[in-house]
Amino acid sequence: MATSFRYGHGGSYKSACAVWFDLLPALREGRICITNIHGMQPLEVIEQRLGEKFPDTARLIRISSRNPEGFELWKYFFCWAPIGAFILIDECQQIFSVNAGFKMANIHKRPFTDFEPHLPEGFSELFHSRWLTIDTSSLDNGEIDDCQRTRFDEQGRIIYPENFNNAFMEHRHYNWDIVLLTPDFAQIPKELKGVAELAKQHKGKDGIFFSNRKPRILEHDPTRTVTKPSKDDVVYNLKVPLDVHLLYASTVTGQITKSGLGKNIFLNPKFLAAMALVVLSFGYLVYALIGMVSDSETTTAEGTQLHQTSQQSGVSTSQGQARPGQSGSPGSVMGSSGSGCTGAGCGNESYHDVGTVPAWFPLANSESIYVSAVERWHKATSIHVNVHFEVVTPRGVTYLDDGFLNKLGVKMEYLDDCLVQLSRGASNFYVTCSPYEQYAQRQEQDIELKPVGGLFSGDET
Repeated sequence: MATSFRYGHGGSYKSACAVWFDLLPALREGRICITNIHGMQPLEVIEQRLGEKFPDTARLIRISSRNPEGFELWKYFFCWAPIGAFILIDECQQIFSVNAGFKMANIHKRPFTDFEPHLPEGFSELFHSRWLTIDTSSLDNGEIDDCQRTRFDEQGRIIYPENFNNAFMEHRHYNWDIVLLTPDFAQIPKELKGVAELAKQHKGKDGIFFSNRKPRILEHDPTRTVTKPSKDDVVYNLKVPLDVHLLYASTVTGQITKSGLGKNIFLNPKFLAAMALVVLSFGYLVYALIGMVSDSETTTAEGTQLHQTSQQSGVSTSQGQARPGQSGSPGSVMGSSGSGCTGAGCGNESYHDVGTVPAWFPLANSESIYVSAVERWHKATSIHVNVHFEVVTPRGVTYLDDGFLNKLGVKMEYLDDCLVQLSRGASNFYVTCSPYEQYAQRQEQDIELKPVGGLFSGDET
């Protein structure tokens, strides 16, 4: 047998939890349940709505505290509550608070007959049926004091508490379970808090996603003022079913209500700003990744196109082929294939195909020339560039730089790491990088695999 509190702001489901999780189990146990909760349905209606039959001993006594007679009954509940009753008192601060004029010291026991006219019809029989008598002659010696008095009256019935304070202090002797509900726990007298075993703080969370009808319940010592849960407290969320309103109406209007002041986290400006920042950051990240992929594809395409152009324009004249311009007059123009130029600009001495070595090039019998390497020196006000060339001749490959060519009268104009212009007088031509894939194919063709005979068959070579 215990006394407990449920408290919390309006709409925190304290009444619904008390009805569904406290009162309904007591009815199913066949107990007498007394409550002042507004809108509570009669026992027969509850059985019909729930589709179940309670034990024959179950009783539901509904006594409102919103009228003078009911208010007086609840102040003196310990004078008429049957033995073993489950007592659920809603809005207890309206009855037992100093603000309501309640003075515990003035509440003393009165006879049952004082309240019988204001109690439901047939309640007297129910009360006396639970106020059982015992044979005092068979009492244990421990039940009788030295004055030959006991806790039972002359009829062998247990003596009811002498005052309100004793009623709460000794509620276990009368098998009373008492649950008190209040929106303001601070108004409850400390004498009641000191007797209670448990206080349950209800906090509605209807404004939070996936928390509708799931109040947060904090269980703590009733004598302690709670602001934040401690390590010894029990905190949990409890789902309140809609079926609880088959038993009672939560408001005077009969409407099912929930907390109207609960803060919706999704409407919090800080939350909205944080979500906007997350969305913008994610969008920028996607945009940057798309840009990186696009730039990578563009660079790859440009590199492939440039490499193919370099291969096509930098193919050297095959060995034994007549050098362009050797059979003609100085400054004449020939294509890379040795045929005469017929394109636009062929009448100008400054035109030469890329990769073609003109007759005026200082190294005789040069088959082809390529850019081999580029050096740069960064100074405070300028950048110096030195280009190295690879010249292919019938005797082999020669390496020289632009300084060497300058001494021989050949001027260089740097255009790109893979493109320079060499000129002598009014004539010029362009030099590109070496076609590496062509060299790689040649090197693979030069490799000849010959079988080694006699190693496994024993034949002599």
